[in-house]
Amino acid sequence: MDRLVISPEAVEGNYGTRAFERFEKILSKETILMEEGTTKVLIVDADKCTGCSVCELACSMAKHGEYNPRKSLIRVMKHREFSVDIVALDLRCDFCNKCVEWCLAQAIRFVSLPEAAVIRKQNRIGKFPAPFLTEG
Repeated sequence: MDRLVISPEAVEGNYGTRAFERFEKILSKETILMEEGTTKVLIVDADKCTGCSVCELACSMAKHGEYNPRKSLIRVMKHREFSVDIVALDLRCDFCNKCVEWCLAQAIRFVSLPEAAVIRKQNRIGKFPAPFLTEG
């Protein structure tokens, strides 16, 4: 995976605003604001996400015909420090929506860039659209 898109979405207070302020600072070290040609952003409601990884299985089946989370373009990462599941999306994702359809908790959605901008403006801490990260 060359780049990931991630977006925790939490209601202020559930995980504490300090944790997400710190998380945002960690992200900002390697953040690329927007990949050229991007039209959608992944939004995950951390309050709804159970960390079950069904989204990973749905993606790998849709893309590779097998249930193999290692081949999935969406990942659920356990973040020990913040005690929250963080969903990451590989930039090769074509927004087929299989992860959204199969998410039993209805925690995942894709939004347009204008809608993502509104979410970020309305919720400075807690809900924010996915930044792009480079691995390195």
